[in-house]
Amino acid sequence: MTYSEMLQDRLAKNPFYKYTDVVTEILRDDIISFRIRPETRLSVNALAEAFAVSRTPVLEALSKLEAIGFVYKEAHAKSYYVSSLDISDLMCLYRARAAIEGEAAYRCAIYADDRTLRKLETLLPGY
Repeated sequence: MTYSEMLQDRLAKNPFYKYTDVVTEILRDDIISFRIRPETRLSVNALAEAFAVSRTPVLEALSKLEAIGFVYKEAHAKSYYVSSLDISDLMCLYRARAAIEGEAAYRCAIYADDRTLRKLETLLPGY
């Protein structure tokens, strides 16, 4: 599946997603799974073309990935590069994500009304 198809698929499943968030998620998944290898140069223009979006969501996604250490940008370079991650880095990220997502789900559940919960249920894969 191409990046453009993945983006459209995720947007179809969840209309609340923003392009930036979907691009971030897809690139993060590809970095974690090593489909994009460490030290790979990431071109904003090439990614924008591959996702069939403007440069803005790609730049925002790369900035988010840079903030969490998945990519880096050299001082005077225009391109981003995939950071080298080891297994301990990934385990720390998964633990933090599990804690945050669990709390977010709990907060959503206690504050959401029945209508909101029914809408969320329709967005679950395979539901």
